[in-house]
Amino acid sequence: MRAGDSVPRRLVAFTLTVVASALVCGPVVGTAAAEDGQITQKPGSNGCYSSVSDCLPAPSLPNAANVEVSPDGSRLYATAGDGLMVFDRSSDGSLLAKPLPAGCVVLESQTVATGCAPARMVSNTRGLVASGDGENLYAASDSSIAVFDISEDGSITQKAGNPGCVSTLSGCTPGEAMSSGFGGGQLAISPDGSQVFRTDPIADSLTIFDRDNTGALTQGIGDSGCFQPVGTLTCTFSNHLDGAAEVAISPDGRSVYVASVESDAIAIFDRDSSGTLIQKALPAGCVSAAGAGGCTAGRGLDGAAGVTVSADGETVYVSGRESDAIAIFDRSPNGLLTQREGTAGCVAATAAEGCAQARAMDGTYRTRISPDGGSLYGITGNAQAILTFDRSADGSITQKPGSSGCVTKDPQADCVTGHELYGLGDLTLSPDGNSLYVASVFASAVLVFDREPRTPDTQDTQAPVMTSLKLTPARFKSAKKGPSVAASGRSRVSFNSSEAATVMFTVERLLPGRKVGKRCLKPTRANRKKKPCTRITRVRGSFIREAAAGDNFFRFTGRVGGRSLKPGRYRLAAQATDPAGNSSGKVRSSFTIKRG
Repeated sequence: MRAGDSVPRRLVAFTLTVVASALVCGPVVGTAAAEDGQITQKPGSNGCYSSVSDCLPAPSLPNAANVEVSPDGSRLYATAGDGLMVFDRSSDGSLLAKPLPAGCVVLESQTVATGCAPARMVSNTRGLVASGDGENLYAASDSSIAVFDISEDGSITQKAGNPGCVSTLSGCTPGEAMSSGFGGGQLAISPDGSQVFRTDPIADSLTIFDRDNTGALTQGIGDSGCFQPVGTLTCTFSNHLDGAAEVAISPDGRSVYVASVESDAIAIFDRDSSGTLIQKALPAGCVSAAGAGGCTAGRGLDGAAGVTVSADGETVYVSGRESDAIAIFDRSPNGLLTQREGTAGCVAATAAEGCAQARAMDGTYRTRISPDGGSLYGITGNAQAILTFDRSADGSITQKPGSSGCVTKDPQADCVTGHELYGLGDLTLSPDGNSLYVASVFASAVLVFDREPRTPDTQDTQAPVMTSLKLTPARFKSAKKGPSVAASGRSRVSFNSSEAATVMFTVERLLPGRKVGKRCLKPTRANRKKKPCTRITRVRGSFIREAAAGDNFFRFTGRVGGRSLKPGRYRLAAQATDPAGNSSGKVRSSFTIKRG
């Protein structure tokens, strides 16, 4: 804690609950020509949505603390005091609040005043995460996680009965180590969609929940259920989770990282194929300010409040709220973190810890990386600023020069002045990378920024390489309804990509045939004496997955093009295309759909 602080840092960082009165918009300064990764707030009232401020209207958005864009980019969800709001998102990034009552959910006691639909266990909602299959939305609140199904139009409906929430309170699936109060909790979901993780800065905990094929959550036991600095009957002991603030999972699903405000540290866990976590042994199991508590020593970690892992899994960024810094680590394949030397290892407001210097860094506590990997964005609590960094292929970051490098609430040299930047709580980017959204707690607003896509520095001519495509099990029954990819999928699809890419999956059916000349034809009476062969026919439909560099996996339902595959033999074919448009060759893996 800094000298002179009188309020615990966990509350300074996360207790953003005061309702502010309407604010007057300030001037927005633009640049003549947009640069790669530069953000520009939409002009005037189009730059924000609020129920109280001078913005486009949002019917119920008090204390907006977290924002989440749906995996397909068509919706934006926001936490709003004791509830959630749903926005439709257009191709230009603008938002439109869904009509009531489908556009929001609140505690039942607030439905008459707001016109929103009722929901349980949404008091002081903070953390928010959507499942990668687009089927579920999870919201962290006091002592609970609320569980919602997402409909085709993006509206949300809380699951009925106990599956609608996990909580230490009655009426829900039982849960442990989740506090009540204003600490809130941040959520993350594993890449395969099988688990949801929650941090809690008041309970000093990391909690783990298994996600079933309906999207319902069940907390495990011990190292499958929760970790705390003091071991209990229900939780496993862990080093350095005091003020556990944010959790991130590596793209390969093998590492879990937790930033903790009071520990001034990042805790490092290994995650096995069953989802069980084990913290690495000291000193490798954590990196802390000055190596406190037996951890590896790090810089820029005082008040560690946020953690982000790059899409290729090679770089980890930690926000030090009290260091006014972003610490930069190389990540090894086994999950170990090594801070870079000298100024390459951190960016901060001052050079006190040997960091590179940047502007408007006071109180930095959360970062996000653009989908193209070319930019890193951060928000700060004390400076009330949004930061923009150029990000190189090796993971190094450099703040954009001049006014392109920051947007601030109040006029500041070499920054753009935005409006409604008052108590920034969270930020997120759209999947296409063209929009940035920021939750402004005290303005009760969601802020909207256009982002200039990155232009590659050099022409990329190297095609991605796909290997190790496999379905496990290779024999399964197809689902009767639903999408091609879902947590309820019958078979786990795994593959490796040499780089981040968009992968198109198609299905080929293997049918009996007869060899006629050089062709394999459908069996007929006329060719019945010809040699047997296998005909390959393309099944109508396809589906797309975004792949990170390295190992990837998801669950396949046995449905393609809106239809269930019939019993028989098939091949799953995959082709990857990188951001530069280079395509891999197709790789294939055989599977069988069973009867029943």
